[in-house]
Amino acid sequence: MTELEIKNQVLAELGAPTIKVELDESQWCTIFKKSLRWFKARKGLIGCEIVPLTQGKVYYDFPVNANSISDIYLPIAYGSLQSLFSQGILDTNLFPVNSLGNGGYGSIGFGVSNSAYLQVLQALESTRRIISAEPAWEIQCGKIVVNNGFCFSSGSSGGKYMLVFFAKETFAVTEITDARDVDLIYRYVEATAKKIVGRVRSKYKSYPAAGGMIDTDGPDLLEEARVDFEKLEEEISQSQYPMGFLVG
Repeated sequence: MTELEIKNQVLAELGAPTIKVELDESQWCTIFKKSLRWFKARKGLIGCEIVPLTQGKVYYDFPVNANSISDIYLPIAYGSLQSLFSQGILDTNLFPVNSLGNGGYGSIGFGVSNSAYLQVLQALESTRRIISAEPAWEIQCGKIVVNNGFCFSSGSSGGKYMLVFFAKETFAVTEITDARDVDLIYRYVEATAKKIVGRVRSKYKSYPAAGGMIDTDGPDLLEEARVDFEKLEEEISQSQYPMGFLVG
């Protein structure tokens, strides 16, 4: 859904074109920026990048446009478990088929794990016994720090990757594809528009027309906006992404 589509729908909800809506282009620009800032601060948009692991390397840069790291999937030594789950089932739609030139997601060794939590604990314990290392990552001074002994077993020739999930620093409305998130953005834009128009119309209680004085709906729009904002805050708090395993 584009900004223009959202704008036109909100205008229709406010009565346009039958009723003049007191919003100009600069105000619409402000409304969209404010709505995206709200969405980013409360939930954000998660991106994913496949990062090659290099033997002997410990520090890795954040992906481009990454605001913060939400989770990292590391390969388990000897293929005992191809991925840890902390966000649930991986969304295979995130990975283009030819992202690495060799078939993408399925060919780089990351399976989708929906095992029980106990099975994950057992796999981690096996890994500790085999390579005497804790599968771990942490953030230090703006770098991703990976436990090097965990990523490569003895005699490994490389070819390992990690999946880095991150909150995007910037994004456009068109990048939001989840229908529930699109609805949140749309309703926040609408509530903000109601608030601005409500303030304008509250400056005067009525205005003259051919049939006499007509009352404005400024106070009603302000009250509707207040209720809408309260509902939006409650809903977005319930839809936030689950936290990954905290390490370090």
